[in-house]
Amino acid sequence: MDVNPSVNVVVFEAEHEGKLDRFVGRAPTRADDCLRQVWSELSAKHGLRPETVKRIYSEWEPSPQDKAFLGSTFPEQTEVTFSFQRPASADGWDEAMRQVEKQIRDAMAKRVAEEALSKSNNSLDDVLPVLRSEEPGDLFSQTIVHRTVAPGLGFFLAHVNVTPRKTIGSRYVMNHDLKALGKSAEELFAVAHRNLAAGLRVESGQIEGEQVFLVKHKMDVGASAIGLPDFHANASRWAQTDELWVGFPDPSVLFVVAASSAKAIERLQQAVITSTYWGAVALTPACYRFDRGGLRLIAARPAPEGK
Repeated sequence: MDVNPSVNVVVFEAEHEGKLDRFVGRAPTRADDCLRQVWSELSAKHGLRPETVKRIYSEWEPSPQDKAFLGSTFPEQTEVTFSFQRPASADGWDEAMRQVEKQIRDAMAKRVAEEALSKSNNSLDDVLPVLRSEEPGDLFSQTIVHRTVAPGLGFFLAHVNVTPRKTIGSRYVMNHDLKALGKSAEELFAVAHRNLAAGLRVESGQIEGEQVFLVKHKMDVGASAIGLPDFHANASRWAQTDELWVGFPDPSVLFVVAASSAKAIERLQQAVITSTYWGAVALTPACYRFDRGGLRLIAARPAPEGK
C-alpha cells in the first residue's frame, strides 16, 4: 500500500485458465473512465473476457460514466464494491483526497505497528533503496528512513520480498524501526546499497545504431541504480563517456546512454514522458543529464489533468 490517493487501484476477480484469479490495475483516480482504462489494459494483457468476471473492487467509487460501462459490459450478477466515495462535485476532490490520504496513513501505521510486534527476526538481506518522488509537505515520507538522491527524487528504504502470490511486496523501514534493527540510518543505507548492487543486471542493445544500456533488478527496482554512490563511475565505463543521459519509465528499469546519442535519447525520452505507469510506488517517470556534478532534470511525465 502507498499513500497516493490520486491513483486508483482496481481489482477484477475472474475465471482464467481454469481457476479464479485476481488481476490488479491502476489509473488516475479523477478520470471519468478510470475503470474502463484498467479493464482495457488488463483484458488485453491477460486475455480476459467480461463474462468471466465475478467481482470488481475499486478503491474509489466508480464515476457515472464508469458505472454505465460496468453495467453494459459485465454480467448483471457481477459484484462491484469500493472503499471511498467520489466527491459530489469536481471542486470537492482536494478535500476528498486529503481525507482518504489520512485514512490510508492511519491504516498503514496500524499495519506497521502490528508487523513490528510479530516480527521474529531482523534480517537485513531484503532491505533495498526504493526510488520515489519527493514532494514538499509529504509528512508520511518523513517517517520513512530516506535520503535525497536529486531534487524531487529520493531513496526510501524498504523490506522487499516475493509474496506467496508470486508478486513483489514491500514494507517501508520507518524511523522508529532503527532501534529494533540495531543500525544507524547510515549503516542501513550501506547495507541497502550493497543488496541493490548485488542484484542488478545490465543488458545492452542498440537503437538506430547507438548503444543503449538497460539496468534491471529481480525485485523490479532497477531504476534505483540511479542513486548508488558509484553508479556514475560504473555507467561511464560502459558508455565510455562521463556525460550520460539516464531515464526511467517506471521503477523496474533504468535506461543509460551516452549524452551524445541523440537518436536513442529522442526515442527513450518519448517513452519516458508518455509512460503509462501508475503503480503503487509514487515515482514520476523522468530523465536526467548525469555527469560528475550529479543529476540534472531534463524532462518528466506531466501530471494528469485535474491534479
